[in-house]
Amino acid sequence: MIIIGEKINATRKAIAAALAERNEKAIIQTAVEQAAAGADFIDINGGDPREGMEEKNMAWLVELVQANTDKALAIDSADVGAMRKGLSLVRKKPILNSISLESDRLGPMLPIVAEHDCMVVALLMSDEGTPCRVDDRLHRAEALIAKAGW
Repeated sequence: MIIIGEKINATRKAIAAALAERNEKAIIQTAVEQAAAGADFIDINGGDPREGMEEKNMAWLVELVQANTDKALAIDSADVGAMRKGLSLVRKKPILNSISLESDRLGPMLPIVAEHDCMVVALLMSDEGTPCRVDDRLHRAEALIAKAGW
């Protein structure tokens, strides 16, 4: 089992504030607490709708967390530039979080997966939504594996 600490996420009010203020102490404390609690990976999401900010946030977070823990990172973003930036800065084999069969996500993310030695969180959502039945999940898993060439 792999345990991923997912508290460094800009959707959380405290993390969004820490990002805006570049509050290193708050980010370091969150990362160190997750590592001490047994996380194998620290997930980093610096989501920001402003042009270019998510990539800047990602770079800052990756460097900060790596300087203060020995954990590998899960790079978590729907922004292609932020994903590329984060993956380019990691020191240990990361997790790319995530890809899915959704057409607006799969196409941009597959080349990134091919370019980097990383594990991948693959979601079974598609343009039709989330599958509810087991056979639908299996069909989508097979489709995703085929499209990714795994």
